[in-house]
Amino acid sequence: MSFLTSLLGFAIMLGVLVFVHEWGHFITARLLGIKVLRFSIGFGPVVWRRQWGETEWALSALPLGGYVKMLDEREGPVPVREQHRAFNRQPPWKRMLVVAAGPMINLLFAWLVFAFVYWAGFDTLRPVVQKQDEQSLRIITRVSDTPVWSWGDVSREVMDEKLSDRTQVIFAGEVWPVQEPLDWALPLIDLGLDEADPLPSWLQRHGFQPAMPPLLPRIGVVKSGTPAARTGLQPGDLVVAVNGEPVDSWQTLVQMISRHPGEQVVLTVRRNGIEQAVPVRLDARTVKGVRKGFLGVGPDMTQGVPPAFVAHVSLPAGQALVAGFERGWQLLEMTVEMIGRMLTGQAGLQNLSGPVSIAQFSGQALQQGWVNFLLLMGLLSLSLGVLNLLPVPILDGGHLLFDLIEWVRGRPLPESVLLAGQKVGMVLILMLTLLALTNDMVRLFNE
Repeated sequence: MSFLTSLLGFAIMLGVLVFVHEWGHFITARLLGIKVLRFSIGFGPVVWRRQWGETEWALSALPLGGYVKMLDEREGPVPVREQHRAFNRQPPWKRMLVVAAGPMINLLFAWLVFAFVYWAGFDTLRPVVQKQDEQSLRIITRVSDTPVWSWGDVSREVMDEKLSDRTQVIFAGEVWPVQEPLDWALPLIDLGLDEADPLPSWLQRHGFQPAMPPLLPRIGVVKSGTPAARTGLQPGDLVVAVNGEPVDSWQTLVQMISRHPGEQVVLTVRRNGIEQAVPVRLDARTVKGVRKGFLGVGPDMTQGVPPAFVAHVSLPAGQALVAGFERGWQLLEMTVEMIGRMLTGQAGLQNLSGPVSIAQFSGQALQQGWVNFLLLMGLLSLSLGVLNLLPVPILDGGHLLFDLIEWVRGRPLPESVLLAGQKVGMVLILMLTLLALTNDMVRLFNE
């Protein structure tokens, strides 16, 4: 994955999410009669601006966020004729509606994104596992009575069972190639929450490993900067032999490439019906202490996959709205639960991700197609909404807390208390940002 792809994915993802969040503040303020002076994507010096009506729309130099600037006597003199439209003149309940609208519109947007994906429809490879000492494959179709279509669904359901303090999780599916139904249960006691990717290692501890469906050795993705890209391999190429040894499946190709770290091999490739020999100098990578050959290609998932391994998900509009809400609600519960566990020390702070990781995830999702990109956008929108509702000064949740206290007291909090709260909030946010960036750098170093 290239740096430009990550940058493009991050820019699109962040731009949309920030716009949605700030639009929630903006439209609510306008509906309540509050004057909005500026709507900005980004902070700092303005690099582009355009006046539409009474609001200036702007792009600013620092893209990590945005803001809506409202008429406010605390930030400058306000003409008498417009004082009734100043934010600071509004009763607490109005200010609370404006502040809450940003994170709430993020939660609503996540729901609509998930619903749209279910309604538009998509094909996905079903999750597959293989038990040690078994030649057959197990196709997972349900987890604890909930239908699943992908590994993301499986991971979400398993983690939900774990966070609900269940002692075991029940899988249902069928055995391939005999296509017989099968149920099995696995204990959850040793599923760790602090691992970066806990599901594969947990499955392996119980004698299972994620597996690929039987695929033709046809190249679907050529990663930039890899031996495959340098040699000129292309999507659609069918690898029929390695060093003259026939290749009958993608799994066989992976095994044969792995046996030649740093060596030159000759691939026999069929392109447009014509076979040609392609010499390739493989890279070497260490995986779990073992040096393996690396080519830099991904399989073509659109051709040569048996129908049993492909799920087509497409729901009518009403069912899509329900499914989107259920997915969003489940992710919301998991997010709140995980935040609670991190605050109480039950889950490590290494689970925090910063802008570098988000850029990586965005670039990967962009390469994998619009479905994965939209699902990630929905997840990040939901997370943004939840985090902004935390009662931390300078976040929306902190402002809501101060307004609520003012509403109950019948008078504003002292200026000194507000300033002290803002300083504490700023320190907390800076510390969390530094920790998230540190986690990002550790992940990059490990990769």
